[in-house]
Amino acid sequence: MKSCRVRSVALVSSVLLSGLAGCSWAKDRQLRGIQASARADLELVRTAEEAYRAQYGNYTTDFGSLPFKRKDLKSILYKFGFTSAMAAGPGIKSPAAADFSRTDLDRLKASRPDVELGYSPTTGLEKIDFTRAAALCSDCTVTDGGHLFKAIAVALLGDARGLDAWTIDEKGDVRHVRDGLAP
Repeated sequence: MKSCRVRSVALVSSVLLSGLAGCSWAKDRQLRGIQASARADLELVRTAEEAYRAQYGNYTTDFGSLPFKRKDLKSILYKFGFTSAMAAGPGIKSPAAADFSRTDLDRLKASRPDVELGYSPTTGLEKIDFTRAAALCSDCTVTDGGHLFKAIAVALLGDARGLDAWTIDEKGDVRHVRDGLAP
C-alpha cells in the first residue's frame, strides 16, 4: 500500500513538473515570436523616414514630423526611437515646427497628446525609460548631414532579465544588439 502511494506521488509530481516545463516552453516560444516582431516595429521607422526624406531630402530625429500612420502605432510590441537628437545645420530641411528633440515615442506622446500609442503590456513598454537605450546604441541618431540614420527598438521580455534591443539603419540592416532572453 505504501509503495502504491509513493508511486502515485512520484507520478503526480512528474506530471506537474512536465506541465510546468511545457508552460515554460510555450512562454519561451511566445517571447521568441515577439522578438520576431521587432523587425516590423523598426520597419515603421524606416518607412516613415523614407517618406520624410522623399519630401525634405534628408532624415530626421523628430518623431512629430515623421508621417507615421496612426493605425500602425496602435499595437506596438517594442518602444523605438533615437537615443539623441540630430544636429541642425546647413542643408537640413524640415517643417517649420520641427523639434529634433522628439526622438522617441514617449517624447512624441508628451508633445502630442492626440497621438494614441498602443503599448503592449506583454513587453513592459510602459515600464521602460527610453533613455536606457543609449547605453546599448550611443550612435542611434541621424548623422552625415541628414543622410544616414540608425534607430533602436527595446522591450522587456520574460522575467525582466534586461532590455531586448534591435537596431535598423537607412539601408534596412536590422541587428539584434542585446538578447533580452539570454540567461
